[in-house]
Amino acid sequence: MRQTFFSSVSVLVVVFLFSCSSSKNVVLDVPTDLPEICKGIDFVSQPDMRELCGVRTLRYQAYQNIALQRYLIMPKGASIVKSQNSLELRLPNILPIPLPQELANSIEFSQEKRLEQIKNTMDYKELFTSNRERIKIFKLSIPLDAGGVNEFCFNIPEVKLDNRKRTHSSTRIESLKCSDYDNIIAKYSN
Repeated sequence: MRQTFFSSVSVLVVVFLFSCSSSKNVVLDVPTDLPEICKGIDFVSQPDMRELCGVRTLRYQAYQNIALQRYLIMPKGASIVKSQNSLELRLPNILPIPLPQELANSIEFSQEKRLEQIKNTMDYKELFTSNRERIKIFKLSIPLDAGGVNEFCFNIPEVKLDNRKRTHSSTRIESLKCSDYDNIIAKYSN
């Protein structure tokens, strides 16, 4: 009687442990600033890479504001991040740029899509006015998972430096209408 009790308890413990360790519904907290070597890794099928890349498994699925992201091909290190229901364009050393709300349903952020980079194009222009002022503008063409392409144009304002000690800070960029982008290129390109 005692032996059957212990064997049935041990069987229950083993079943419980196997059911808890099932990796079907693994929820991962993937940081938004992954090193370049860790991008494109499926952390569900390669759990040994999680610790190396700073990925954590969430044991308790309480509400957390975990940002989902998809990397862009150009510029290097750029990504689109979905936090709650808003999208942001994140470029290296530049403050996050909010994207239109209607894009939230046009770009997928599933576990499978996270491994694919968005195959966007970037058109960067550096032009000079007649007063020798430099204009830095660029256009990002981002293909949508729902079909179609959205274009976003930006102006990088000139940073005025003074004699004080320069500190490391993020740069701001300004949104620009793509029609204005085309007009600037037509006016100042020779």
